[in-house]
Formats: sequence, structure tokens, C-alpha cells
Amino acid sequence: MKKYKLIRKFKKIAALVFLGAACFAADADFLYAEPLEMRAQTYYSSNMALTLDTFAKNVNEKSGGKLHISVYYCDQLVSTPNMLKGIKNGMIPIGNIIAHMYPEIKAGRILSAAPFATSSVEEAIELFDKGGLEAFAERQFEKQGLVYLSSAWAAPYHLLSKKPVNSLDDLRKMRVRALGMTAEMLKILGVTCVDIPPESLYIALRDDIIDVVVYGAANDYVQFNLNEVAKWYNTTPLVIPVVDCLVISKDVWDTLSPDLQKLLKQEAKAVSRLWYDETTKNEEEFCKTVFKDTLCEFPAEDVEKLRQAAYAVWEAEMLKDEESKEAVMLIKKFLNK
Repeated sequence: MKKYKLIRKFKKIAALVFLGAACFAADADFLYAEPLEMRAQTYYSSNMALTLDTFAKNVNEKSGGKLHISVYYCDQLVSTPNMLKGIKNGMIPIGNIIAHMYPEIKAGRILSAAPFATSSVEEAIELFDKGGLEAFAERQFEKQGLVYLSSAWAAPYHLLSKKPVNSLDDLRKMRVRALGMTAEMLKILGVTCVDIPPESLYIALRDDIIDVVVYGAANDYVQFNLNEVAKWYNTTPLVIPVVDCLVISKDVWDTLSPDLQKLLKQEAKAVSRLWYDETTKNEEEFCKTVFKDTLCEFPAEDVEKLRQAAYAVWEAEMLKDEESKEAVMLIKKFLNK
């Protein structure tokens, strides 16, 4: 009787071992099945996600069925403030982000939107490629457990407001949504600035929580429908261009084959100018149509005050840590070339 029970117990154990092995094999087949499914998110709305949409489409087509990227927008998977965490932990392995939203990225404010640092996208590309800022950015994101695929040039920063802003005096009477070094520059000049995530801007303007937003250029404001709740557009640029980036979780990156790694970097570079060029193409048209009777600008003396305030912010950034100091020095060296 005992012998029979022992044999029956052995058979049960053997069956469980076999079942476990079968489940493991099934899991293994799932993990390595093609295409490899990967999620990506951007802080832009779906009608403004040209960069990430095109990147994903091109990778999906050129990977030979090995990789498929699904794109999500704004806060569809995680809120914009939590995107960095979501990318790092692999929940959304690929992200289209702007570094100054995340204080843990050292020198992120300088990398994403240093006011009055460059005056064209061509100059910014040269600063990153030949001035060393791209290699510097790669090192900073590596410290965050991310691989920096490419810069993604975005629109210049302009003001959109509920009332005309023709001077700094006008702006000082208003509450402005601005981030990073742009906000610091405005604060030096006596402007009140607040931090509000992109997905909340429409409501914040509509409900008079803010009077002014610094988010992009005319094309961005129209695509995001912000012109419905704030109609005045200031044509004086504060940053040219804003610098987004495409990044991927380092843990996920390390599981990819060399050919897929090469493809991701190649296609990230290929789309790096798409949104900037789209914005530039539409700027003149929207200024002549949507904002035809509601354009304003800063006088030359106020532009110079903004410039000097920007330089003061650069100096303040240099005192924060060695990384910020290095980034500002790279910009200074480039401008003095």
C-alpha cells in the first residue's frame, strides 16, 4: 500500500515537472516570438506626434517583421510627469520626451531649452553634433538607465496669451506657464511663472488659471487647439529650437540584436527634423490666418533684457553641479568659435 502511494506521488511530481517545463517552453516561445512588441509614448497629442509616429512606422516597416512599435500620446499610458519613470522601468520602453520636465536629469534644462543659445535649427544641430552636446546628452541619459537615440528638434518657444503682450511690463501683469531655463529667465525679469503639464494647458487657459503659455510656436498652438482659449501670439522667439529627444530603456536596449539597435538609432536620426520643419512651414500661414489680427512682439530693448537675463540663468546653472557647468561651457565654447 505504501509502495503504491509512493509510486502515485512520484507520478504526480513527474507530471508537475513536465507541466512546468512545458509552460516554460511556451513562455520562452512567447518571449522570443516575432515581431517583438514594444510600446512608445510622447508628451504630444496624436495630431502633433509626427516625429514618433513616423519613427515607429519606419522601424516597423524596415525591421523585417522583427519589431513592432505601438505609439501612445499625452497621458494615455502614464502622465507626462511620470513618463521618465515609465521608460526606465520598461513599461513604455521608448519615449519622446523633453528633458527639462525631469529634474533628476542633470543639465536637462540646458539640453532641452537654453534661451538665446542658438538662432536656428542648423546652428543647434552643429552645436550638438560638432560642439559635443550630443555626446554629453548620451552620457547624462545613460546615468538614468536610458539610451539616447537622437535629438528631436521641436518648435521655437513663443508666447500665446489671452491678452496682447507687447512688452515685459504687459507680461509682468500676467501668470505664465513656462518651464526650465525659460521660466528662470522670465522670473529674473519679474514675471510670475507656474509649472503645468501639457495635457492640462487648455483647461488652465480656459479657466483663467494662467494667462500666458510658453509651449511652442503657432503651429503647436493651433494643433493643440490652444488658440481657442488664448488668441494673442507673440512673434518674438525665446528659444530656437526646443530640443526633444528619443530615448529607450537601457535594459530593453541590451536585449535587442545589433541590427535592431542600429535600425532604431538610424530611424531616430532620420525623423529628427520632422516637427521643426512642419512648424516652420506652417508659421507664416497661421500668422496670416489664425493670428492675423492678434499678433504682437517685444520691442528691441525688451529683447535685449531677455537676452541678458538668459545669460544670467546660464551662469546660475553652472553653479548647480559639474554636469550643468560642462554643458554651459560647451555652449559658450561653440558660440565663441
